[in-house]
Amino acid sequence: MGWKQDPNDSSKMVPIVSNNTRPSATTPPTGEIQYRPAYVIVGNDRDGLFFNFSASGSQGDNCNSVSSTTDGTWVNFGTFPDGTRLDIAPMAWSGSNASTAAGDVIFVYDDKPGDTA
Repeated sequence: MGWKQDPNDSSKMVPIVSNNTRPSATTPPTGEIQYRPAYVIVGNDRDGLFFNFSASGSQGDNCNSVSSTTDGTWVNFGTFPDGTRLDIAPMAWSGSNASTAAGDVIFVYDDKPGDTA
């Protein structure tokens, strides 16, 4: 939760209330910077997963090269059974298989992505 100026009294602050109280999820493409999720779910681990926690750029930018040092550090998490929940908050993901696709990893948010409340 955050705070904002009271619209009725500029000397007071009021809490920011989010209208979205249910979790939401996205299935980002591999190597695309996202808002940090509350956790991720492995939808389809084809042959090992990598996560990036330090990419620089804006949401939607590409940091696709697992071997590039300018795209932040990629961490090899290995393989997981489909449906596994990982309590991590990466900025991007990638797989070691050429057929890796959007939907292989699901980013789950407590509120809508990018909500600073």
